[in-house]
Amino acid sequence: MQVVLTDPSRANLVDYFIREILQTNLQNPQKHRIAEKIKGIYLFQASGMTSMVNFNGEIIEIGRQSNGKIRAKVRGELNTLLEIILGANYIWLFLKGKIRINGNLIKLLNLLKLLRM
Repeated sequence: MQVVLTDPSRANLVDYFIREILQTNLQNPQKHRIAEKIKGIYLFQASGMTSMVNFNGEIIEIGRQSNGKIRAKVRGELNTLLEIILGANYIWLFLKGKIRINGNLIKLLNLLKLLRM
């Protein structure tokens, strides 16, 4: 599975952050199997930056624009997203109002499993 930035010249910190996490985690066979099941577009907004992650078969595209319906959105501060990646309880962060989630939560849970280190 390949992780690519759709427009590296316009990529923001969140784009690079997600790309590095995915490239690292996809080396783990268990995480790779999770990624194979994820389809569609997911939106991340953190600290004023927006990143769309499109799971499209063998290619995961990361950038600012993507055609198609967004399955789920995650919004919060960059340090809160970092906490989630490092293993913080995202349900607790959601209940405390540190992150906002919209869309298909079941699909998003698989993605959050994939993003955890």
